[in-house]
Amino acid sequence: MVFKPVGVDENGTFPERVETRFNEEFINTSNLDSLNGGLVDNSATSVWWSKLVSKLKTLFTSKDTGVINVKDYGAKGDGATNDTVAINAAIAAMVAGSTLFFPPGRYMTNGGHIFDKPSIKVVGSSGRAQTYNSQCQLYLRNGSNADMFTAKNNQQTYRDISLYGNYNNQTGVSRGFVTSAETGANYILLDAVWVDSFNGDGFSFESGATISSTVVNCESRVNRGFGMKFYGTSTDSMVANCYIDQNTQSGIFCSAGDVSFTSIHIWGNGTSGSGDQDGITFQSSAGCRVVNCYIETQNNGSGIRFKSGANRGHIIQGCDIWSNGYQGIYGFSAQNVVVNGNVIRTNNYKGQANGAGILWDSCIAMNVTGNQFYNIGASRQAYGYYEVGTANADCLFVANISRAADHNTGNWVVVTGTAKPTLVANNIG
Repeated sequence: MVFKPVGVDENGTFPERVETRFNEEFINTSNLDSLNGGLVDNSATSVWWSKLVSKLKTLFTSKDTGVINVKDYGAKGDGATNDTVAINAAIAAMVAGSTLFFPPGRYMTNGGHIFDKPSIKVVGSSGRAQTYNSQCQLYLRNGSNADMFTAKNNQQTYRDISLYGNYNNQTGVSRGFVTSAETGANYILLDAVWVDSFNGDGFSFESGATISSTVVNCESRVNRGFGMKFYGTSTDSMVANCYIDQNTQSGIFCSAGDVSFTSIHIWGNGTSGSGDQDGITFQSSAGCRVVNCYIETQNNGSGIRFKSGANRGHIIQGCDIWSNGYQGIYGFSAQNVVVNGNVIRTNNYKGQANGAGILWDSCIAMNVTGNQFYNIGASRQAYGYYEVGTANADCLFVANISRAADHNTGNWVVVTGTAKPTLVANNIG
């Protein structure tokens, strides 16, 4: 008994359009003919089979399907050939709604790839992309000194691809993924994009009206700059389920507003010995959220730092902030920040005399409630909570656990005698 594939009628027609392009090996006719294993009638007299094969070959080889394969434009992906011209030719062929597809391979390129069409997709074949274990990697060639990808239009998606910066062989600045400061790039989605070893920032969201970006399942690591940087007007964005690690500057630098950071592991950043070297550095930023994050072992900085400018209206909640070089959280001239329900432990391994879980300097209306402060090991947090100077005002330190027995020097230090001293109540110390 023989049968036709489910969903195929007598004319060899599928019930809906297939939008995934098969690779070259699968669409080979001999492979198609061998798929049946004797179960379907693929004889020369079978009308439906011949029509099906014809339709499949037309669908999967047509450049009009909206899927543009870089190998159709001459890219080799063999780890040796310079694929820059071929990749740019494929990008030039894109129109609104196109998908640019990178089959498995290492694509050697000079970078500088600019995507200026709206509503496009750039897709690799890696699944969870990694630079050292990836089916699809773009590798910046020696001396290229260029950003790898620049988004210059709206509603673009990048997925399942890794970008490698080869910083040891670059003399100028190069970044992994950049949104254009000239035209802006709104509603960008980055999913499973791995950025590694660039001679600059890993991801850089510029100020040209870049709003509502979504970054999920990504990693930014070992870059000679910030892991991610959000400039002034790159607002209303979300970053979730990412790793940001071992970058020379802060894992995240944010001078934008209304950015949400959720379930991110930020570790081992600040390796350069100068500049901003925190887990997250906020400067002149407002209304951001840091929720359910692991923020640890920043080599020469704090877990979270409110650096300068009008940092206002942030929420830090449900995080584990531990083993950072200086304070767990440091605030200078910040206002209206809520720090609630965090574990802040074993920070200050650089051994500052007043290194604390939280340190406020000249801050106003800071709400610190329901946190757990403690140490494991010597030469760590001197205090759970510490205030500097006489300019802090209208702050709360309520319902926290910060025991003197769990710290090197004491439980907390609140400056008294100021015009509007901190309210301290119901803490365990």
